Amino acid sequence: MQYRNIIVLFLPLVFAVSLAACQRMPSTAADGEDTNGSMTNLAPSPTEDLEDCTDLLRDVKPGCVPRTSTEFVTNPTELPAHICLENSVHLEHTSYPGWINPDSVPILIYLPPCYNDLDRRFPVLYLLHGKPQGENHWQILGVESALEDAYRDDTLPPFIVVMPRQPEPLFSSTDGGPGSYEDEFINGLVPFMDRTYRTIAQGDSRGLAGVSRGGVWALEIGFRNGDIIPRVGALSPALNVNYARPEYDPFGLILLGELPSKIFLMSGDTDSAFEKTLELSEALHEADIEHEYVSVSGNHESSTWRGILPELLHSLTVDW
Repeated sequence: MQYRNIIVLFLPLVFAVSLAACQRMPSTAADGEDTNGSMTNLAPSPTEDLEDCTDLLRDVKPGCVPRTSTEFVTNPTELPAHICLENSVHLEHTSYPGWINPDSVPILIYLPPCYNDLDRRFPVLYLLHGKPQGENHWQILGVESALEDAYRDDTLPPFIVVMPRQPEPLFSSTDGGPGSYEDEFINGLVPFMDRTYRTIAQGDSRGLAGVSRGGVWALEIGFRNGDIIPRVGALSPALNVNYARPEYDPFGLILLGELPSKIFLMSGDTDSAFEKTLELSEALHEADIEHEYVSVSGNHESSTWRGILPELLHSLTVDW
């Protein structure tokens, strides 16, 4: 009898607790679980109807409230649409209307993985070939595999790579300023890319590197246009056979204007460009200009440049 009284007294309490739990079920479903027990999207946040004003570099635009993400994924293999699972770059063969050059100028472009699927803009790295090479020089040096290895290992951010032909006689017979390859590059190629592709056309979002004669042009263009090209690299720049006027000579430009924020120099220890590249590094050091100089074993040849290519890409682009 005593046990029966306890059970009778306990039953109303159990019934009351069960009723209260049932009354809370609708709000539980609204907060992430439907009536069948499967996960659904959470209720919209108060800011979800506002413009998503977070820009492509994860900075918040002035005066905007960034949208708050409140989504659950029902299946671990289902990822949001903005996640790229590819590693391959896409090669495009095209040309741009010459600015100084009377004809269109061929260019090769590597678009980063998922370029056509991502609604965003990208930094741009321009690569200038050596002499007597053409726009495919950096392909021969292995830039495609270097990019895809970096994307596969998630060691570099995505960016666009542009490899232009440097047309003659601008390439070999000019040294800078109006009517030179600098003029062609700054007023022809760069605006074309910004008009035609989803580039980030401002701030610290452009880089330029060159090899041999192209390395001299990278230095001259970058040292004279640090506000437009704030990252510069030169592999074995042929400064030993460069006869530029002082106002276009990288050595003279060190003391003039604002130089790029990133400078990467490289040469082989038996390279014909070794002594002048080292001399330029020493001049930058004396002027208290931060830069990186790498000397490796090798000559003025493709195998030397191919080996340093991943380090060049990392140095110029890793913090994009």
